[in-house]
Amino acid sequence: MGRRWMRAIGACVVVMVMVLGGGLAAPLAGAQPAAAPSPAAPSIEERGYPPLRNYTPADYGRNIQSQNWSVTQDDRGVIYVANPNGVLVFDGTRWRLIPTDRETFVRTVVTDTSGTVYVGAYGEIGKLEPDSTGTLQYVSLLDRVEPSLQNF
Repeated sequence: MGRRWMRAIGACVVVMVMVLGGGLAAPLAGAQPAAAPSPAAPSIEERGYPPLRNYTPADYGRNIQSQNWSVTQDDRGVIYVANPNGVLVFDGTRWRLIPTDRETFVRTVVTDTSGTVYVGAYGEIGKLEPDSTGTLQYVSLLDRVEPSLQNF
């Protein structure tokens, strides 16, 4: 069983999966595990290093801005990143960009308990929903906000 922590850091998205439970977590490429304890040392189970992978704009699109504001994940493990160009979606293999209707800076993404991904952007609020082919698209919810409150 594992837990996933995500954090947008500057120009890259870091995804960390920490393995909890039995066995050793695979060490990072190039990382050296701690030396084995000497026979006189107390026996402490080593769990290894949590696997990390940094994603830069070169990975998710050279024409996509490097600032990432917020990260969330759905029940399938798909990662959603708030980016000034829209919502970056990573399925574990490839990145895709979903722009908002007004193509405004996305500042936050959050997943609710039913798995819906909500998007907050400059002067924009919405959610991601599959279209008739199953491809996720941005759907604005701004029409549900009173006009006097839409200046955000």
